[in-house]
Amino acid sequence: MQRKILLSFTLLWAMFTIGLGSAFAQTERTITGVVKDDTGETLPSATVQIKGTTKGTITDFDGKYTLVVPNGETVLIYKYIGMEEKEITVGSQTVIDVILGSSKTLKDVVVTSFGIEEEKKTLGYALQTVDSKPLVNSREANVVNALAGKVAGVQINSSGGQAGSSSRITIRGQNSITGNSQPLFVVDGIPIDNSQTNPSTNFNDSDGSLLFTGAGSNRAVDLDPNIIENISVLKGAAATAVWGARGANGVILVTTKKGKKGRPQVTLSSALILDDAIVQGYQDQFLQGTGERFFNGLPDGEGGYSEPSGTDGQQIGASWGPHKDNVSDSVLKYVGQPSVYDPRADFFRLGQIYDNTVSVSGGFKENYTYRLSYSNRNQQGIAPGNTLNRNNVSLALGGKVTDKFSFQGTLNYVNTKTRRLAEGNTASAYMFNLATWPISSDITNYIREDGVTQFGYREDVNNPLWLIDNNSFTSNTNRLISSLSLNYKLNSWLTLTNRFGVDTYIEDQGQETNVGTVGRVEGRMFTATSKSNQIDNNLILNAHKELNEDFEVWGTLGHNINIRKFDQETLRGIGLGEADDYSYENVLQQIDILPAISEVRSTSIYAVGKVGYKETFYVELTARNDWFSTLSPGNRSVLYPSISTNTILSELIPALPQNIISYWGVRASYAQAGNAALPYSTEQLYVRSGPSDATRGSIAVPTQGQTGYQISFVKADPDLTHELKSEFEIGTDIKLFKGTLRADIVYYNSQIKNQIVNAEISSASGFAERIINGGTIRNKGVEMMITADVFKLLKKKLPLDWEISVNYSKNNFALEELAPGISSIYLGGFIDPQIRVDRDYGYGVIWGTRLARNTDGQILIDSRTGLPRVADELGPIGNTTPDWLGSIRNTLTYKGISLTAFFDGRFGGDIMNLDLNYTTASGTAKITENRGDVIIWEGVKEDGTPNDIPVITNQTYYTGFLTSVSELFVEDGSFVKLRELTLSYSFPSKLISKWKLSSLSLSATGRNLFIASNFSYFDPEGSLYGSGNAQGFYNGITPGTRSYAFGINLGF
Repeated sequence: MQRKILLSFTLLWAMFTIGLGSAFAQTERTITGVVKDDTGETLPSATVQIKGTTKGTITDFDGKYTLVVPNGETVLIYKYIGMEEKEITVGSQTVIDVILGSSKTLKDVVVTSFGIEEEKKTLGYALQTVDSKPLVNSREANVVNALAGKVAGVQINSSGGQAGSSSRITIRGQNSITGNSQPLFVVDGIPIDNSQTNPSTNFNDSDGSLLFTGAGSNRAVDLDPNIIENISVLKGAAATAVWGARGANGVILVTTKKGKKGRPQVTLSSALILDDAIVQGYQDQFLQGTGERFFNGLPDGEGGYSEPSGTDGQQIGASWGPHKDNVSDSVLKYVGQPSVYDPRADFFRLGQIYDNTVSVSGGFKENYTYRLSYSNRNQQGIAPGNTLNRNNVSLALGGKVTDKFSFQGTLNYVNTKTRRLAEGNTASAYMFNLATWPISSDITNYIREDGVTQFGYREDVNNPLWLIDNNSFTSNTNRLISSLSLNYKLNSWLTLTNRFGVDTYIEDQGQETNVGTVGRVEGRMFTATSKSNQIDNNLILNAHKELNEDFEVWGTLGHNINIRKFDQETLRGIGLGEADDYSYENVLQQIDILPAISEVRSTSIYAVGKVGYKETFYVELTARNDWFSTLSPGNRSVLYPSISTNTILSELIPALPQNIISYWGVRASYAQAGNAALPYSTEQLYVRSGPSDATRGSIAVPTQGQTGYQISFVKADPDLTHELKSEFEIGTDIKLFKGTLRADIVYYNSQIKNQIVNAEISSASGFAERIINGGTIRNKGVEMMITADVFKLLKKKLPLDWEISVNYSKNNFALEELAPGISSIYLGGFIDPQIRVDRDYGYGVIWGTRLARNTDGQILIDSRTGLPRVADELGPIGNTTPDWLGSIRNTLTYKGISLTAFFDGRFGGDIMNLDLNYTTASGTAKITENRGDVIIWEGVKEDGTPNDIPVITNQTYYTGFLTSVSELFVEDGSFVKLRELTLSYSFPSKLISKWKLSSLSLSATGRNLFIASNFSYFDPEGSLYGSGNAQGFYNGITPGTRSYAFGINLGF
């Protein structure tokens, strides 16, 4: 495959060179000069770029530059931080000296709602932008993971290390108790779907829970970072108010790359990424067995041995055998010195990713631009059998048809295929078995003498290597995201725009569980087809006019209609007639799962008005009224208003020292937004029945050609209303010393009431639960973004740039109210342990068995055993919510060499490490290596005296006491990672121009090269529930990876 891609690139390059050879035959010349500021100081590292291209250079230590340019109407752009940008037409000049004046307001143009570009100083709310380069350099398949640590107030949770694994993103905490708290994704002004589709959740047995299957991909995995120009993150309610209910959790605005006027430019990029599994936390000293007796784990009659008799129970037990260097004479006599293996190393492979992109862009007929790109990502995960293959074709076409009429269209087609292995708390999940595999059992020896069936180190486990060929979940998604904006300029200050867009995909999913799988010995399968279609249209009238020298006004009137349809049909079979045949016709019990169908429609009108006074004071008012189809007619109309202001103190107060304070703005806002109810929450539904006598199980319907339905056990509420978010935000944006030191600080306080939850109801009503508005939550916190150009700040004239960027955010969540009768809400896990919402302890509470303590918090010790007593009731044992998030990015640039070190940290927040519980019970956990040690638990005995009773850490201690207490397996989820380390080199334009290239760069990136963490398995990022609300539940998931990427980019 890679050879074909490289060959295609080579042929394309050759054809382009031959076909456009005359375009490169232009006469070139060299321009030299010096760049200074308005005080006469030379400016090192100023940028000099040929307009309409990526070709350019930077000035040296003395502000001097040399640049080879083509003849013709060449325009050079001169830039320097804190200075006004300047454009100069080269003409016949060969020496161009430039003076850049200081910028009073340091214009920053950002993309806001509906893709509108505005000056940042006119905004009264927080917004942060991430450019293409750091997204691409992250080398992540999932664009959500590429944002990790780069935006203050944004938390990213990756579900694990499988290719195509799901990721969760939240902004400023949890906004809905049980509903969706993830932001809206918008691509080129069009909302797109980022859901996580799992057909198995419709099943009424253990296969229907993510707890036993793991999660699939979130659909942001379809977005290729290579085609993204930038991402703007709208955080607060004021920033997203014009998006109405869909923007309550924030908005991720994705702007894709477009063509630029000028001659055609071809860019090629290729990267190889190698992934290495992070596997730690396992002991490598003790062999399989029990009671320090050795078992070799082979089947009876096929070489099985158990000490001391040599027979019976040879496949019973875990890793509680003898030390590898202290086996008995009996073992040596019967089987010799047992071999020692590394099961985890023997299973995991070096993951390989090939990421290739080719694009051609340019202009034609003066007023039209185009960009066409193709990219392929071919990934083999660290777990054998786990793959992702994504192909993307992207087209952008825009132009100015007349002086008044213009258009911009984009079309993105993507095909994403994944094959993943089951995860979670089940024998068919490979990690569930691999984590407990003994070091004395050869994991690569798993086929019985019949050459077909498998065996494990004991009878109730599957061999992970057998699972990769006989158990899998597959997905094949074909997706189209398209948009078309038509713009008509009514006059010099008024423009009418209609933006139409479609996001549609068909995802074919399947499960293949072969005959002979322990726990599913009969085999099973399902096939599911999910069809998602979203149509969005915005009609927008935009106004922008300078009334006089003092006043400037902006205005927007808009109408939006959004239609979302989803249909999922599933065929499921239990029991395969023939092994390896997963067709529906081959199954013994055919189950036609009731289709999942939903349709949501909303229509909206909105208005925005903004006034600017003397470029010093700005005030903006917005209002959006939504009508939702998911609510009853009387509650469908909802109004969301906002007001925001920004005052430029650096302009308002002349006495401020301009040489110190280049810009200082203070902003404030108040806004409302909301979350609408899920479809059909206000209408009573029927579900397929499953008759049961509570003794002999239930009947799977349909059966014997008959089907049946019954009223859902969840009572609908026709009076249900939307969740309402009210938020106040205040912040300041300050730039010091000509913009070489910049800070943006935000405080926010939001309340979200009318939480939609399921509440228990008396069974006498005929229902088990009812949907109600029954809760209020609050998020308040601080965000800080600080950036410094260190050498420029210190006025050090060095041929080197050093930029430091710091992000900090802290969110405090409070559950202010739950409806009467609701003490807690289950989010995920078991009865013990579980993740829940609790009236007294908040959100993300880990609940389970715990140690008994007195009123002073001291552990109570049993005087008979010296062990802690276990509390009589379950209770809170941790909380998954982090205390604060932070990151630091350092970038050093010398001429064409750039080195970036990006550290990312999460501080606080617990993890329920159920894997550690199981590996402790089986004796494979690292913590069990201290066998035979004597410890004394800190605590007090029944008489109140300090505990002094010794305890021996033997098999009984770990399996009889320690693993019975969930609290003892709650671990700190804090970490600091060297998230990215990137070294890149851009070749000088003078050199590459001889090769007829416009750009050439090489890069090497390492991810997770350093991790500081107290987590037993080293990398605490991972959650069984994917992008769901039950974060922090670590059970049978794929470990994280260290990555090494090598890339080349060239343009011509």
